[in-house]
Amino acid sequence: MCLIVLSDPQPGFHPRYRGTARFRPCHWDQFSDDSEANELFFWYTDVSDEAGVVRDRALVGRLVHLANVYNVLDPARPHEVVEVVPAGRTPVIAPSTARLGIDLSLNLGFSMLNGWGTAAWEQRLAKSVEPSCVLGWLIYRHFRTDLNRNWLFDDLGRAQECLKAMESLQTLAPGGYEYGDFEPIEVYLLSER
Repeated sequence: MCLIVLSDPQPGFHPRYRGTARFRPCHWDQFSDDSEANELFFWYTDVSDEAGVVRDRALVGRLVHLANVYNVLDPARPHEVVEVVPAGRTPVIAPSTARLGIDLSLNLGFSMLNGWGTAAWEQRLAKSVEPSCVLGWLIYRHFRTDLNRNWLFDDLGRAQECLKAMESLQTLAPGGYEYGDFEPIEVYLLSER
């Protein structure tokens, strides 16, 4: 089981994106280290791994409390607790109705959907004559209609087809994105923003 506290998308992502490549809890420099927010931050860094993943089901309530405290302090950057599972597997805690969608994720911290739907990214690809960009643009145009309101895939088959197309493009033109074993990851909501 993988639980993560996430907030807004990292730079370069569509503003509605709710996958794995979002910011984790941070230290509140304007508060002392013994403030509730920073004590929760230090606790989170102690119980989570390098990717910010917590694997203990008993800690869900405390993770939700952390997200709620952060939401009061900074309502513009809402935090939520999610459970992530390899696509096709059943979540341990989250109900199936809480599914946000399927991300194409690397180590639960980077997403192949980086840039998709942002004006700058679309303009760069649409205007480029570089073969890898032309192919990337075609792949994007083919699959973008499969993304839901959370800017994630709903259908596992389509997510896998997109991943295969992007990996093929990477083979033809190395260096287009991060290297590694991307995989379809389902994201389930455990706490409201």
